[in-house]
Amino acid sequence: MGTKSHLVASALFAVQSVLAPPAFASVEYLLQAWGNLDTYCLGTTPTTEEQREAQRTACGGRSDVQEALDLLGWCYGRQGEAGAEMAWHQCDDTSLR
Repeated sequence: MGTKSHLVASALFAVQSVLAPPAFASVEYLLQAWGNLDTYCLGTTPTTEEQREAQRTACGGRSDVQEALDLLGWCYGRQGEAGAEMAWHQCDDTSLR
């Protein structure tokens, strides 16, 4: 399996695991899923329609996971942080929402 095919398969597996998570997905599980989907969503340059569809699916899945984390009281980034400084944390008064 070539590198690009492997990336497509990895993204589809990550999305499938997010769309059908364990009945009681832990925050740690969701954070790992978000990271995997974010890597594929932002870290690839698709060259085929199959790859573009996989990337769209990964980006959509990432948004779904982010919504779930928000509902659980987790936020990504704080006021005044640059993008590279942002990390997931339990929401507080300085959190970006």
